[in-house]
Amino acid sequence: MTIDIITDYQIEKRKYWIDEISRLCGDFGVDADKLEREINKEINDDGIESLLGLLRLCGAIPEKFDHDSSEEKLYSKYTDIVIHEAFSAMGFNSLVLKERADVADVECVVLLPMQKHSG
Repeated sequence: MTIDIITDYQIEKRKYWIDEISRLCGDFGVDADKLEREINKEINDDGIESLLGLLRLCGAIPEKFDHDSSEEKLYSKYTDIVIHEAFSAMGFNSLVLKERADVADVECVVLLPMQKHSG
């Protein structure tokens, strides 16, 4: 019995996203919003396996993207979106920050239940 950690389908989806990022690269804000919508739709349509595939394969920026290029920056936003979706799937409150600054690009807040104090 073999276990496929990375499936052929997941490899094809990675190729799709790399090509999609290469095609978009125009208006960063518009492109990032489109990526977020499409990734969310893919996960909603295909389920948790889709999210796991995205997580397994998003960690390495494709070599074909030049350093500091629009493609590289959009790929970085793609990984932020995937991480956000993973946090959300685990039940955390998460959001992808729209502005680039000296902070992380994904914010995750864990709300702990209030503990009762005995007195």
